[in-house]
Amino acid sequence: MALTKPPGNILDLTSIPAPVEATTLGITGAFTAGTAAWAIGTDQIVKDVNGKFGFGTDDPQATLDVSLTDNFKTAHNDFSGDGLHIQSSGTGGVGNYGGGISFSRLSADNNTRSAGIASYQSGSDADQSGLALFTHPSAVTGAPLVAKVLLDHEGRLLASSGITLGNGTTYAADKTMDDYEEGNFTALLSDGTNTNATYVVQVGTYTKIGNKVHVQGYLSTSELGSISGDVRISGLPFAAANVTSSFSAASIGFASGLGITAGLALTASVQPNTTAITLRVWNASGGTF
Repeated sequence: MALTKPPGNILDLTSIPAPVEATTLGITGAFTAGTAAWAIGTDQIVKDVNGKFGFGTDDPQATLDVSLTDNFKTAHNDFSGDGLHIQSSGTGGVGNYGGGISFSRLSADNNTRSAGIASYQSGSDADQSGLALFTHPSAVTGAPLVAKVLLDHEGRLLASSGITLGNGTTYAADKTMDDYEEGNFTALLSDGTNTNATYVVQVGTYTKIGNKVHVQGYLSTSELGSISGDVRISGLPFAAANVTSSFSAASIGFASGLGITAGLALTASVQPNTTAITLRVWNASGGTF
């Protein structure tokens, strides 16, 4: 009697009926379903009386125990250190998933998938692969798994819901890093209405970490155009928090060509719910625009 493969992709050794051509396979012990122990070859495949399978070991400690004598290798075609290799011949393409492992929910009725790990093509070439971690965020059994964490082929980690830091394994909104952005903006000199100065240099960059934004830049003009009166630097990439009396400080590292009285200082701040840096001239007793 020859071994036959049941439906699906798994060879179910426990379901193979007896008798089997034991001498051909090199089986020792009664190769039958149930609790009987048997082995194929010398420590090649072992099933003990507790229903544990060992590959490369005659003393399996888990339901499936793979024992290796080699280290994991980085060569693309050296599988000698792999305890498990999952292949997939599915359709390639950026973002498509390859072979994976799924996990059931904690229930007696556990014939559903509630989590998983799979390879995915993260670059334009099929050889550019990463890993995807799936969860089941919905309380509806029939809802699909969702990729929540990706590790792409460049080693970049993408976590869709942020990363909680300094709170062990417990989620806390105030300890979760869920927003980061870098970019450029165009700084403008303004009197609140006009911005038509002749600009020599307009450089603005920003870094946003959570709800804090750091901006820096350099602004130079050769003509003021229609700008007059109280001036400010507008065009900030985000509005300041709309909180009463919550002013953000700004510093001016260098300025020249200003029509101010000697001995006075130029300072700056951002008022709540605005996208402009207000410029002020301060004397010893108070501050004015």
